[in-house]
Amino acid sequence: MLVDHPDVAARVRAIIGDDPVLLGLDGVSGEATSLLLDVLTEGALLVIYGYMSGEPFTPDQAVLRAKITTTEFWMYEDTYLPRHPALSAESAQLVADGRLTLPSAPVYRAKDFAKALAYLRKNGKVLLDFNPHRV
Repeated sequence: MLVDHPDVAARVRAIIGDDPVLLGLDGVSGEATSLLLDVLTEGALLVIYGYMSGEPFTPDQAVLRAKITTTEFWMYEDTYLPRHPALSAESAQLVADGRLTLPSAPVYRAKDFAKALAYLRKNGKVLLDFNPHRV
């Protein structure tokens, strides 16, 4: 995780090299979305699910030329809320049947992001701990 900074795209590229970034998850919107878009690879999907900045996201022409698809997901909208109980029940049944599993993964502190990324590339999953006070 990198914080808002004008050179965030260059900092991300320094960490991940030329690996493609095909999915962006944006819970902030506004100016932060533009910084996230600078990191995404052509053909990527950007899912906007939050509005913490209070600012709207308005894609510029560069985004449209980069062929990045943007979509919004608001799970607490009236269209999704009625589906929550059934989806929760279905998920619970899948877990009970052993058809839905979530393998455990090692937890890395945010300061050890490079190690976490190396593990992720080899094994496919990590968890990041952003609490600086956890022992």
